[in-house]
Amino acid sequence: MVQTQLKYHKIFLLVLFFVTGLHRVCAQTPYENLQFDLLTCSPGTQVYELYGHTALRATDGKGLDVVFNYGVFDFKKPHFVWNFVLGKTDHMVQPVPFDIFMMEYEHRGSSVTAQRINLTESEAQQLMRSLMDNVLPENREYRYNSLTNNCTTKVRDMIERAIDGEVKYPKFEKKTYREFMHQYTDGHPWAELGNDMLLGASVDTILTDRKSAFLPERLMKFYDEAVVYDLEGNSKPLLIGK
Repeated sequence: MVQTQLKYHKIFLLVLFFVTGLHRVCAQTPYENLQFDLLTCSPGTQVYELYGHTALRATDGKGLDVVFNYGVFDFKKPHFVWNFVLGKTDHMVQPVPFDIFMMEYEHRGSSVTAQRINLTESEAQQLMRSLMDNVLPENREYRYNSLTNNCTTKVRDMIERAIDGEVKYPKFEKKTYREFMHQYTDGHPWAELGNDMLLGASVDTILTDRKSAFLPERLMKFYDEAVVYDLEGNSKPLLIGK
């Protein structure tokens, strides 16, 4: 999906300072009134921007405003674009101040849509603990896979694991991985060719509803109608205000 590269040395130092401070504060006391928003960024024009981007914003109304971004990488590595298309790049999750995150996407000309996740206090605390564990140096890197281990599936899975119950996704059109991805690579023949070489025939089966939520705009659409069922069978919308 669209990945964010923090370009400037000053920004890197600010993020490093921010991460250190965030760990210290979180270790001292749990946050209160935690709220999480799913952020969906519209597609860009670079090969690593074609599908859009998903991130997760955490706020507490008292100064905390951080985006957990599972899309940080070094595109200066040799053969980055080709390795990205083939799913052979390592990415990492990084907590970034919301203002810096928005600056990157405003500069690119992408829109950012926020959806407030309907979590209990205990679920929000669990999600925060899991995210903070993910950003530790020994945990933050992961091998990117455009279908099953990307910015969208990472955020989706983190939210699902924090919820005391089960998320039920709506039923939409049935398509394959290849068909969904071709909607975004139209007009970009090299990206489409690379994806097709990587995907092979195994991705031409029709996807289940949950597995088809692997693209940013698709997950955003699913969240609009998703429902959470708790252990007693009670239900509520996954999003606040729905």
